[in-house]
Amino acid sequence: MSSFVQTIDRFYHTLRHLKPTQFYHRLRRMLRPYQLAADDYPRPDSKPESALVPLERPLALEAEAVPTRADELVEGRFEFVGRPPVVMDSIDWQWAPENDDLWQFNLHYFEWALDLARAWRASGETQYARRALDAIDDWIASNPFPQGSGWHPYPTSRRLVAWSKLLAALQEAPGWSEVAPEAFTSIEQQVDYLADWPEYDLEGNHLLANLHALAWTSIHLGNRLSPRVRRKLVPFVEQFWHEWIRQTRRDGSHEENAFSYQLLVLKDAFELFISAPERASECGDIETRLEAMFQFVATLIRPEGTGPMVNDTVPGYPMEARPLLAAGASWFERDDWAHLCGNIDLEYVRWTLGASGVEQYRALEPAPSEHTSFCHADSGYAVMREGWAPDDDYTLVDAGPIGPDHIPGHAHADTLQVLLSAKGLPLLVDPGVYTYDAGEARDWFRSTPAHNTVSVDDRNQSEVWDAFRVARRARAAIEEWSPGRSITASHDGYERLDAPVRHRRAVHYEGESCWRIDDELITKGRQSHTYRLHFQLAEHYTLETLEATEVTWTASASPPPSSPDSQSNPPSSSRVADGGCPESQPSGSSSMSRPMETDATLKAHFECMGPPKLSLHVEYGPVSRGWRRARRAPRLVATLETSGRVTTLETYIQVRRRDR
Repeated sequence: MSSFVQTIDRFYHTLRHLKPTQFYHRLRRMLRPYQLAADDYPRPDSKPESALVPLERPLALEAEAVPTRADELVEGRFEFVGRPPVVMDSIDWQWAPENDDLWQFNLHYFEWALDLARAWRASGETQYARRALDAIDDWIASNPFPQGSGWHPYPTSRRLVAWSKLLAALQEAPGWSEVAPEAFTSIEQQVDYLADWPEYDLEGNHLLANLHALAWTSIHLGNRLSPRVRRKLVPFVEQFWHEWIRQTRRDGSHEENAFSYQLLVLKDAFELFISAPERASECGDIETRLEAMFQFVATLIRPEGTGPMVNDTVPGYPMEARPLLAAGASWFERDDWAHLCGNIDLEYVRWTLGASGVEQYRALEPAPSEHTSFCHADSGYAVMREGWAPDDDYTLVDAGPIGPDHIPGHAHADTLQVLLSAKGLPLLVDPGVYTYDAGEARDWFRSTPAHNTVSVDDRNQSEVWDAFRVARRARAAIEEWSPGRSITASHDGYERLDAPVRHRRAVHYEGESCWRIDDELITKGRQSHTYRLHFQLAEHYTLETLEATEVTWTASASPPPSSPDSQSNPPSSSRVADGGCPESQPSGSSSMSRPMETDATLKAHFECMGPPKLSLHVEYGPVSRGWRRARRAPRLVATLETSGRVTTLETYIQVRRRDR
């Protein structure tokens, strides 16, 4: 198939899943540059008198500690999406390193300025408040409507909420009265524009962010807006909650099946709910659905305290899971969630719920849940735990949809992937994200060979392409579930081949860090296929022995942190097999990772069994633990070329602690 025909084929199988409304709104957005004019969304005259009426805080907005980043921001040091720090005493709002749109979006979000607000609330030092207020003032002067990426609906949405919090948190600060009148007139123009241009062409978390910003502004700043714009915003409170209910599932998951976006959607909804619970209650039983979302997060957290790196998930984005879960534990009085959080920083709890929320959290009596296994039917994530202790075993199997058909952009071709932690430490891991930029690195981190599953004829199960597109998609089905013991599931991703193949996988947890994985590949023809079984190990495992069908790994005494602070060049999929991936070295340890006991070593033994021609080899490639940060990590690949109608591969994994 020629590249041109292949491109047309991919476009067809991508676009055919879109809703008619998405086509309509995409066409409308394409024509938008010819429709927008400053006269359509005029900035009203500022009203200094009304602007200076004290704001009611939407959240507690209390702080006890000065964030480290606040001092860096005062010095003009900005760092986003893993790129080297940039020092800008005077912010250039239209500049970004290497024209990185995501970097520039983060600058326009203004969420970084909330660290300045926390610093001022904690210390009372005017330099922090002055920097945040000057940035708002400068943005207004430097970004006239509708010029620049700052007016894209998504950064507009995140900025509106950030400005609302900033203006509420800093209203006693020197200089606030000079900036606030202009800020409120700019907010009116921004919401007036955004209300006409929510991202109905994309939907997903982008649309939720748009509706959330409009609902938030309507509730918390509506009395600062003109009657016309205030009336325009009234429907968006109900629209947000109805769309949020539509996008969240009964098992508590968000439809995009990415842990980062689970946290983002949950955080926005939780903050809107606690700031105006009476408005949410008009739209249904929102509190029960929120509790289900928190519970979903709690079930997926790994023993080391991080979330699983499924689909487009980046550590720490939009925040770490446990501080958010701690706020949920305080609000819902959940001892089991508090048990997972442990002795963590409670600054987010203080910021959202205040000192009373912190005290309520500390009054909880942390205790593990009596349930250790969860099969989330809607998302397809199944979790089997040995227990809830930090050194217990953990198994996650991804047997669900890659995402919703109409917006699968954050999906990876990872169906039936297995993630394991043995004795509390990561064993089999997801490779992560690394970048959203289209290209070789993005292609690799989304590919099937990068994940702990089976590839057929070196093809991806789902046809991921470009940066956020998917053509044909694998469909998974859970066939059997034995709580705490096993799950069996299958997918049809390779049934599109000339000689169709169905992949069925059974994962058995046998206790005491022992697993058995049975892969069955069923084909209808006699055509030969190449099957590759991939196992991506965590960075701290090194090869000890490799034989025909067995391999043993040794875990180092001090595993690397989960989010190294240094930068590496983009890893190349073509250099994975020969070990050519550049390696980042950490500059410090992560507070979320748990170091291994120094008086013991883990031995991980893999044994793969199948037809006689099955062979094992070890590759080294990139595992990302943050934007543009990658480490060289080992991966075991079992390869078999066969024409058999039914091919069975059995893998036994056993991890033991050997005292030195």
